[in-house]
Amino acid sequence: MSQADDHKVREIVARFMESRRAGSGASLDDVILSTPGVSDPRSARDAALHALTSCADLSDLAELAGEGGPPPEEEFPELDGYDIVDWIGQGGMGQVYEAYQRSTGRRVAIKFMLPGAASTESARRRFEREVELIARLEHPNIVSILDSGVSNGRAYYAMEYVEGRPLDLALIPGECNPREAMAMIAVIAEAVDYAHQRGVLHRDLKPSNIMVDARGDPRLFDFGLAKAIESGADAPMEMTLSQPGQLLGTLGYMPPEQARGELRQTSVRSDVYSLGAIGYELITGRLPCPVSGPLSQTLTRIESLDAPRPSSLRSQVDHDIDAILLKALEKSSERRYATAGELAADIRRYLAHQPITARRIGRATRAARWVRRNQAVSAVGAAAILTVITVFSVAFLRVKQERDSTQEVAASLADVLQRIDPEKQSTRTETIAEIVDGFTVSIDRLRRQPEFQSRLRSMVGLAYRGLGDYQKAEAQFRAALESQRRLRGAGHPDVAEAHHNLASALYWLGDYDEAERHYMQARSVLSEAFRRGDHAQGPQLARTLDHLSTTLGKLDRLEQAEAISREALELRLELLGETHIDVAQSLNNMARILNERGKHAEAAEACEQALSILRSMGGAARRGEASLLHHHAHAMFGLGHAEEAKRMLGEAIDILSELWSEDHERVAVSLLLLAEVKLSTERLQEAERFAGRALTIWRSSFTGAHPDIASALTLLGTIRLRAGDAAGAEPLLREAAAMCSEIWIDQGAWRIARAQSALGECLAQMSHYDEAETLLRGALDTFRQTRGDSDPATALTINRLADLYEATGRGDMAMQLRIELESLAERL
Repeated sequence: MSQADDHKVREIVARFMESRRAGSGASLDDVILSTPGVSDPRSARDAALHALTSCADLSDLAELAGEGGPPPEEEFPELDGYDIVDWIGQGGMGQVYEAYQRSTGRRVAIKFMLPGAASTESARRRFEREVELIARLEHPNIVSILDSGVSNGRAYYAMEYVEGRPLDLALIPGECNPREAMAMIAVIAEAVDYAHQRGVLHRDLKPSNIMVDARGDPRLFDFGLAKAIESGADAPMEMTLSQPGQLLGTLGYMPPEQARGELRQTSVRSDVYSLGAIGYELITGRLPCPVSGPLSQTLTRIESLDAPRPSSLRSQVDHDIDAILLKALEKSSERRYATAGELAADIRRYLAHQPITARRIGRATRAARWVRRNQAVSAVGAAAILTVITVFSVAFLRVKQERDSTQEVAASLADVLQRIDPEKQSTRTETIAEIVDGFTVSIDRLRRQPEFQSRLRSMVGLAYRGLGDYQKAEAQFRAALESQRRLRGAGHPDVAEAHHNLASALYWLGDYDEAERHYMQARSVLSEAFRRGDHAQGPQLARTLDHLSTTLGKLDRLEQAEAISREALELRLELLGETHIDVAQSLNNMARILNERGKHAEAAEACEQALSILRSMGGAARRGEASLLHHHAHAMFGLGHAEEAKRMLGEAIDILSELWSEDHERVAVSLLLLAEVKLSTERLQEAERFAGRALTIWRSSFTGAHPDIASALTLLGTIRLRAGDAAGAEPLLREAAAMCSEIWIDQGAWRIARAQSALGECLAQMSHYDEAETLLRGALDTFRQTRGDSDPATALTINRLADLYEATGRGDMAMQLRIELESLAERL
């Protein structure tokens, strides 16, 4: 080699070591390519490798590398076929070095068993077992073994070199985007599930054993504590590799059964726990269980201390993440996900805004969670239970002269009391919804007491409605209505009440047409009674008018809705005075309609009047206060005060979550409006999170097509479109358009047009111009016919169509639409 070449090699080595001192971890090939004047990279690499490996001992290399080098007392091991250039790290069983395979020039990592560890039979067998287990695995997210053997008495294996960063450096715990973190955990869980399916448990999952490569893909390695999944409880590997009571792994990510040293109890669910702990730390910035202090105390905490909800530690975290991570972190392995694949699948559902399985979707579980959180029965459930018991008791007294009927009522009352007596429940405490389900069985016994049976059906229907199970509420209300008609005839106030109750359930189920019919019948009966002088029906009439106006608003009959809302307000003012809570309710309802009509200033004024009434009443009016905050926020948003709207919506969501649950439909309504506000301020990630959470709640609550689901799909698709993800928006917007067409086939054409307009913009961005133009032109015609030129949706669709014309070379047509938009803006 010439003196000039020798100088170039020294420069390459110096650059290489400087990169290590700077912590970049650049490969030798990268350094050679960045060094000017290198004409033969292969020869330069061979010479540089020779120079690097000719260092007399590791202290020479440490001097070049600076701090953080290998232990100075040892030389690099020699291995035929490899040039070892750097020390990477050391664990309990081995040291890992960076090397180059001479035959291929491939950069590899080589793990050598520690000299001291090699002297023990169990350590040697564990190292061999690690090689054997990893050799089974060929997965893009698991580092592969390339070679293995024994050199100079030391076992080793060579594996892929992953250029990247440990997981907790690639995603900063407590600061990274929660959805990105969950997506990463899903990929890792799928790799772990692959290993499990091939009989390999990892047992030492932690961020430092997961590298994120330059493409952002995680790579799982270090199976030093892995074991084979044996079929029998007394598998010999359990005893030879890890004696009972021996603690393996890192405490912060260790499942309770492993912390207790009960290694016979470790299973695929143990790795699920560790995955949950990794995800928890990434999301919250802290471990699920503190590991400071004496070891004995730490182990006790791991066994018994439940992790706080992630959302209580970081406000951006939604409750689906809570459910997924806390299920993975269950102390009892039986309550965790059965496999890492199930965990990954649930995360994928969350990321796709679909219902997750971490909690049962049924209302019974939702109510039970609320009760567990608050250590008390919910107000709705408790009131329903007490009311039903009271009615049963009255029935018992009223029919005491009729022996057979008395026995029926007494048997039903005994059944109810037994259901709510903890001492009578030998195995578990029933949830509120399950108790209410039990009432329906008791009600069926009261065939000889049709009046009380009808009253009880109404009470149980109200309980179901309070719990959010509107289908069961509808069934009870229908039965009560039929019974009341038979008992009293069509014109009795009790029949009007039954119509009203049934309409309320239908409203929440999205059947606004039938809801309107029943509200109209209730209105007719109550108006006639009030006209005849039965002023006791006045409050009920005003309530029905309020509900009717809301339903008409959903049917886009806004002018009629406002007129009826004002009628309800005037009636309540006349009957109850200006400071009654029902007056606040009418003001609240009027604000809803005024917002829909674009009269945001009037809506804000109505909300302020109503809030002053409610807040003078204290905590008893918090439910109404939350609704008013929502409508006030809507008004503020319409007036351009987005920050004030966000504050009000946050307060409303907190109140509703406290009163009902985080997953209640009423919470979803405010979440969707909050997503709209976030979208208007270009906070797209937050907007997508809130809209996705609302969609998840509604999908969990309603089956089939529902207006609220369609609204959430449309908004979520629009958000993705704004973020430049047309491909991700298309399926959401297609589903929304199809659902709107199914729901609003007879009325609400503008709602169909809204979804079609958004889909048209999406397809135009994807260059599907013909279909996009058809949708946009149809939507524009509908908006002009139903909402007029002054509606923002009309202007938005005109703008979308103009963009399409420009994209397809029809500039003159685009210009005409732009001129029309300017003229419209001037008129407005």
